[in-house]
Amino acid sequence: MIKPPRLKSDSLIGLVAPASPPSHASFLHRGHRTLQELGFRVRLGRHLMDCQGYLAGHDEARAKDLNEMFADEAVEAIFCVRGGYGAARLLPWLNFEALEKNPKIFMGYSDITVLELAFLKMIGLVTFYGPMVTTEMAQDFLKDDRERMLEVLTQARPPRPIGVNPEESELAVIRHGKATGSLVGGCLSVLVSLLGTPYEPDLEGTILFVEDVDEEPYRMDRYLTQLRLSAKLNDVAGIAIGQCPNCEPRKDRSAFTSSLSCQEVLRDRLGDLGVPVLSGLGFGHGRYKATLPQGVQATLDANQGVLEILEAAVC
Repeated sequence: MIKPPRLKSDSLIGLVAPASPPSHASFLHRGHRTLQELGFRVRLGRHLMDCQGYLAGHDEARAKDLNEMFADEAVEAIFCVRGGYGAARLLPWLNFEALEKNPKIFMGYSDITVLELAFLKMIGLVTFYGPMVTTEMAQDFLKDDRERMLEVLTQARPPRPIGVNPEESELAVIRHGKATGSLVGGCLSVLVSLLGTPYEPDLEGTILFVEDVDEEPYRMDRYLTQLRLSAKLNDVAGIAIGQCPNCEPRKDRSAFTSSLSCQEVLRDRLGDLGVPVLSGLGFGHGRYKATLPQGVQATLDANQGVLEILEAAVC
């Protein structure tokens, strides 16, 4: 496992768009300003504002931005401006050997899941499932999320445990228990898309973390069933589930006349695995965006309702 160097005051952060382009240039400007206010310098990828339909330019150009940011010794971290779709298309274009020689902080979530899992699988690089530049940092970057991000990225020690904000959501213990393992996961639908590829994650002995957005319960069922049928859940140590907004049946255009709830699907598909399972934690597409380091040791305590990262994610 390779831990990247920590961020310091005045560190240079490179911004890239590996998937979809920023929704508005103004969001990029606001996110840029937020990073400067936090004391960091910022460098924009050459193709950051390119647009080819739902993609931020051609695959080769987006991959070139990412490869160049890793190769540039002056750049100390790489933040993704947004998710969307298209990150998986970059995998054949990435120079993993060069990336391994220049480890640095890489952060994003949602569609960026594929890159983080690929980096972990191919070179053992610890990456960060956390806030993005034109979404959280540009619009409503909560104080607690900002502080948690800085704890993880700037301090060579374990951050605070992650729980739930009682004002806006509640934890659901699907199965009690306590387990420790490597923290690995991401957006559920995106993670499942890597099965059968060279980049699919090894989940044996892990604390698997998943979340998603805008997926009806039957689709969540499909993804979890695929994980079960692929035997990926057979040897996990525990499962931490984040917030999953808009993942309930849609009354206006539901695919079925009746439906299970999202929570019922989670209980049905995960409750019999014999490992602790906890849902409602403050990470993912919901309002709260705790930063999760991929690949480090963590303990999921479903009895106490917390996910605790046990080691520093940076050096």
